[in-house]
Amino acid sequence: MNTVSLMSPLRNDLQLMPGPAGDDGANTWTLHDPLRGRYFRIGRLECEILARWAEDTAAAIAGRVEGETPLSVTVEAVEAVGAFLEHNELCAPGTAKLGQRHAEQLEKSRQSPVTWLLHHYLFVRIPLIKPDHFLDMSLPYVRFVFQRWFWFVVCAVAVVGGGLVLRQWDQFATTFLFFFSWQGAVYYGAALVVAKTIHELGHAYAAKHYGLRVPTMGVAFLVMFPVLYTDTSNAWRLTRRGPLLHIGFAGMGAELALAAFSLLLWNFLPDGPLKSAMFFLSTTTWIMTLGVNLNPLMRFDGYYLLSDYLCIPNLQERAFALARWRLREALFKFGDACPEPLPIAHYKTMLVYAYATWVYRFFLFLGIAVLVYMMFFKALGVLLMVVELWWFIAKPIAREVGEWWARRRKAGLNRNTAVTFLGLCALMALAIVPWQSQVSIPAVLQAERSSALFTPFAARVDEVYVQDGARVAKGAPLVRLAQPELAFRAEQAKQKIEILKWRIARLSGQADLIDEARVLSQQLVQATTALHGLEKELGDLVLVAPFSGTVRDVARDLHVGRWLPASMHLVRVVDDGTLSAMGYVAEQDLTRIAVGAPATFRAEGDLLDPLAMRLVDIDKSALEALQKPYLASEFGGDVAVRIEPESGLMIPERSLYRLTAGTVSASPGPKQMMRGTLAIEGEAVSLLGRVLRFAAGVLIRESGV
Repeated sequence: MNTVSLMSPLRNDLQLMPGPAGDDGANTWTLHDPLRGRYFRIGRLECEILARWAEDTAAAIAGRVEGETPLSVTVEAVEAVGAFLEHNELCAPGTAKLGQRHAEQLEKSRQSPVTWLLHHYLFVRIPLIKPDHFLDMSLPYVRFVFQRWFWFVVCAVAVVGGGLVLRQWDQFATTFLFFFSWQGAVYYGAALVVAKTIHELGHAYAAKHYGLRVPTMGVAFLVMFPVLYTDTSNAWRLTRRGPLLHIGFAGMGAELALAAFSLLLWNFLPDGPLKSAMFFLSTTTWIMTLGVNLNPLMRFDGYYLLSDYLCIPNLQERAFALARWRLREALFKFGDACPEPLPIAHYKTMLVYAYATWVYRFFLFLGIAVLVYMMFFKALGVLLMVVELWWFIAKPIAREVGEWWARRRKAGLNRNTAVTFLGLCALMALAIVPWQSQVSIPAVLQAERSSALFTPFAARVDEVYVQDGARVAKGAPLVRLAQPELAFRAEQAKQKIEILKWRIARLSGQADLIDEARVLSQQLVQATTALHGLEKELGDLVLVAPFSGTVRDVARDLHVGRWLPASMHLVRVVDDGTLSAMGYVAEQDLTRIAVGAPATFRAEGDLLDPLAMRLVDIDKSALEALQKPYLASEFGGDVAVRIEPESGLMIPERSLYRLTAGTVSASPGPKQMMRGTLAIEGEAVSLLGRVLRFAAGVLIRESGV
């Protein structure tokens, strides 16, 4: 072990007190560091070692423990305790090395206001009151909430309130709409303050109920959002697990009780803001509380409940230390001793917890970085986002990698380092080598020529010449419609024309009637024009094939004698000889592809064999809105869109360009449009190159350059 740690005495201000029994029933002790407000749970072996810490060497301590107790102890176990003490700065700085270390840490702790703000703007804790005296005075008036009968009453109230709500569920569900007004927002905020205050008082009164001191209560700002907090760190003094769990759950229990009584009151209050506030207290507050506070991966109530339930104090720090040690040993096999001796169950649990927390925090801090960027104007938002990504994600990774590099000689060449080196080389090759040449985009396959025919206006089906799947030539009749009123008007127009012609013929040659003849001639022209229009409309009632192809999608209601409304789809004619695929490519991939590039279309669900295609067209400008809904996310497609409420347009969430590909040879097409993926051969690019290009594009776009 490090000789300095053994020779240095323990700090005089440390306090050792009895702790709760462990999972196996063995006694534990709590080591309190009042300087930093931290607590450490230790077992009998560690306690016996600390009791003999005045010895000069690890061997002497181990000898005394084995001679004076029935415990078996090794020098390595004593050295592990020494490493633990040194790591957590529990030894007095009695040597030059420790003194230098404390001086370095003191120098690092001296930060300018700007540096402090950059490092702490995401979480700032401000103590507001010292509630201990008030809690002592008021505790007798609320001690009934710790009685079992009170929680039976809460359960009964919740059941009665829930039963009454079920009888008027529609009204209960629509109460939330009140909050979309400024009065509702005020009541929402007031109810939230009340709920969270009761939550924190629950923790405080529970701690006071078990005889503990509550030093402070205040407000903390979590990503600029205010949350109340209560300092219940003195709960470490308790020697039983039950009270610890009670204190940890007291806040959520208080909110659940508040929700039960609020639910009952909602049934009897008249409509208005107070009733809406009861709705909020009975639903949203406790749901949000359970969803956030029960999360053990963040240091909220759920974390402390898990820590107390497992009897693993300082769960997060110890789990992180264990996970770092396990990772280093797996990658490089440095040969370091385990940070602490643990039962196998705790060992596995702490590793799973640490790795799960790292993954969760990685994505959480990514989300917070985006949130921070959106909360401020662009310049400051980009700066704070970069600080967030560096401080909480990149810096811990860089620090760990730096530790590996500093200890590279200690690892030497072994199986672990060889596998790690080969794996690192493979990852670097995967990231740097431009192996990815295909650009895959969502696309829809359809006939290159396709024409849908509709009823020009309300008409009756007079004749149907084709059926679904029939081959037709260009100009072949498909459906004949009839419109008796239109035919009647055309017949009237013909008769009117005949009468006008007869009248004009009678007036010809009479000079005194020339003006009347001119008027009749104008009427004849108008009548002839009207007849031509009617005849054209009658001609439109015979639907013909615009080109040679196959009849598809024949309407179900297409029966002789049936009246059809205007603009109703009747049939579709498709040219099966050639197919086309239409898709949307992202802006960052646009420069990698070009017209003429080979492509392959794979239908969704493998309903068709892969089709060989070739890129024939790429739009020059970005898409403003999707013309067809087949690929939109709102209809099950892969293109993320938002629908404008007024116009109904489907606006892409990112910059996209439309492209079209055609089949290389004639292929039998599907009976209807089919979604799939179009893989286009393009310029090979590395994974790292794609990431850097995307990041540069985002920075340029968001910076407004």
